[in-house]
Formats: sequence, C-alpha cells, structure tokens
Amino acid sequence: MIASNEGIEKAIEYFQNILITKDEIIAGKDLTIVEKDLTIVEKEALIAKFERMLFGQKAEKYIHQPTEQLKLDFGGEMTADDIKAIEEIINKKRVEAKKKENTEPKSSKRIALPIHLEIVETIIQPRGDLSEMVFVKNESSDFLEYQPSKHFIHRIIRPVYAPKTKEGSFAVATVPDSVFEKSKVGVGIVAHLLYGKFVMHLPIDRMLKEMIRQKIPTNSATIYNWVKLGINRLEILYEYQFNKIITQKYLQVDETTLKVLESAGAASRKKGSCHLGYFWVYNDPITGCAVFKYQQGRGAKYPEAVLKNFSGYFQTDGYSGYEKLAKSENIIQLACWAHARRKFEEALPNDKVKAEIAMKLIQELYHIKRQAKEDNLDADQRKALRIQKALPVYNLIGKWISQNLKKTLPKSTIGKAMQYTFDRWDELGNYMLDGLLEMIGRRTVIIW
Repeated sequence: MIASNEGIEKAIEYFQNILITKDEIIAGKDLTIVEKDLTIVEKEALIAKFERMLFGQKAEKYIHQPTEQLKLDFGGEMTADDIKAIEEIINKKRVEAKKKENTEPKSSKRIALPIHLEIVETIIQPRGDLSEMVFVKNESSDFLEYQPSKHFIHRIIRPVYAPKTKEGSFAVATVPDSVFEKSKVGVGIVAHLLYGKFVMHLPIDRMLKEMIRQKIPTNSATIYNWVKLGINRLEILYEYQFNKIITQKYLQVDETTLKVLESAGAASRKKGSCHLGYFWVYNDPITGCAVFKYQQGRGAKYPEAVLKNFSGYFQTDGYSGYEKLAKSENIIQLACWAHARRKFEEALPNDKVKAEIAMKLIQELYHIKRQAKEDNLDADQRKALRIQKALPVYNLIGKWISQNLKKTLPKSTIGKAMQYTFDRWDELGNYMLDGLLEMIGRRTVIIW
C-alpha cells in the first residue's frame, strides 16, 4: 500500500513538472509574441516615415485633418482644471483650422512679376496726326525680360597735375587697392566665374568658350588661376566671419550630410568614389548670419574643438554628440520644439489620439510665438508674454506627458516621442529665459 502511494506521488510530481514546463513554454511564447508585435509596430512606423519622406509634404506645419471628432483621454491623475485647459486649447485649434480652411485664398494662375527689378519703358505712339487729340492715359503691358551679361574693360584714369609756378611736386591720386595684386582681372569677372562654377555648376571649359565667342583672348589655365585667386580671397573673409560668429552669446548648431568625391590621392578608396562628409552650421539667429564648416565625420570632437571657448546659449537638436559640450558650466543648452513636434507627427499612425493632443498643445506655443512677431514686440516684451501665456501651456504639456508616458509602450512611436520630449524637458523650456532666444532652431538645408 505504501509503495502504491509513493508511485502515485511520483506520478503527480511528474505531471506537475510537465504542467510547469508547459506554463514556462507558453509564457516564453507570449513574450515572443509581444516582442514581435512591438517589432511590427516599429517596422510599420518606419515604413510610414519613409512613405511620408517620399510622397508626403515637407512642411513642418501641422494641419489638422477634420475627418473625425477627436476623443480626449487624459488619464485619472490630472486635475479638472488641467483637463479643462487642454480641452480649451484643443477646441480653439479645431475652430482655427476650420476657419482657415474656409478663408484661405485660391491660388492664382499667373504669377506676379517681382517688384524689385528695374523697369525699362518703351513708349509706342499711335500712328497718324495727333495734333487735334488730347492725351488721356497710358495703357501698359509688363513682360519679364533678360539682357545677357557683357564683358568690358574698366579703365581707371588718374589725372596728373603740375604746379603753375613750376615749383613743387606733381598732384596725382593714389592707386586704388587691388584685390588681386599683379593681375589685370577685376573683381566682377572673378565673382562671375565663382558663381558659374560653384553655384550653377558650369564647367570651366564652357565659360571659356563663352569668352572666346566674345573675342576675349584667354585660355583655361588663366581662368583656373583667376578662380584660385578668388578662392584665396574668400578664405580670408570666411575665417573672419567664422571667428566673429562663434564668439557670439547665442548659437544654433546643426549638421547635415553631403557626398564628397574622392581625390586622386585618396589611398583607402578608389578614384571617383564618394564618401559621406558633414557640413556643420553655426548660426547666429540674432544677426541672421551663419557659417558652414566641413568635417569628415559627425563625432562630438568637431563641435567641441570649434566651441571650446564658447559661453552663452547653445541650441541644438537631440543628437548625443552635443551632450558633453552642453554640460559646460558656461553654457545653457536649448532644445528645439520643431524636433519634438516632428516626433509626435511621426506617431500619428501609431496613436492618433495622443499624437494630435500633443501637437495641438505644441501648436499653442507656436501661436504665442507668432503673436509676438505680429505685434512686433521687443525682447523684454516677448519674455513677459512667454511667462504669461507660454509657461502655463508648457507646464500643461509636462503634466500630460508625465501622466501618459508610464501608460505607453516605450518602444512604440508615441512612446519614443514622449520619451524624447521628457528627456529634454528643461532644455525645451529654456527659451523663456530671454526674449532674444528662439523656441526652434533653423533647419539646415543644402541645395546642390
């Protein structure tokens, strides 16, 4: 009887182990399914982003699509006043979007001629005897025209004067400083060659043929030398402008890629191939001046070397390469609201409700920014307006993100958007410290 009980107990233990193993397998498979679901969500978001890049609009501006009523979901921990404030902003944005749709003017078929161009008038009188007629008005027709550029010889004449008493020295004007010493080329033609070569991408040979057609005796070696002279002088101006800008107290820094053709001396790559280089832009938003500096990589060492002595406000995107520089005691970092908003725009296919709430709240900050510009406020007035109107909205966005972040999948697109904004929250609010600061950084666009 004892042996029989022991056998039953062993059988029970055996089946219990099987059940435990089965439960572990099921739990593992459930975890695998969850991970695959998250992967699918990430892939779908990535595909949607690529589709927007290929086929969607490039404007940063968020346009509300009034296809369905927005359902609000604020969670249970926000106060009634917070929920009411968000509802008021959402409803106001909905009304503004509808009003704009109804009042937006239709595009005209003909473009208006530019008003800054010189007007050359040709008066055509009617035929016949006009002695018995009185002028009433002019009938005019405007056309956009082009006059081909021309080469000419700039001759500088310096009259020489001698004293009538035939005593003393002659009087003659000093020779003007020449940009290109010991050369007979003028600034205008060098500027034209640089523009044609590096802006319009015209080959030197093609510009040489243009000069030959105008019977100007020259050759490609001479033109290459003129281009080299122009580049050497521009380098002096560039260094002056670069050092002037990086010593300002407020800088916006960004980087963008470009493909660089390998030179004949590149040992690691074959001739004719390209490598990926970077243009770093250092922008002074107060004066509107910017300089670009080419670097072979995107590492943190490049901005750190350029801005090692910088002190002031430093505005960037979320790239980690700026983190060490931003931790300097002499630097206050500002983040860019355009980048934060773009993250929520990318999350629209993932969670339209939360993404639209966030974008409408951020849009209210843009509305306050636009109000300051339209009212032509000075720096002190802009700061006061931001403290009065933007700060409450900023705090409201912070509460909403804090409430919803913990209820959102961290690997989802909406979760990443909230986390991106949460991680840079202080930097996003620093623009309210001074009325001269901007809430967004300028986009870096290189057009080749």
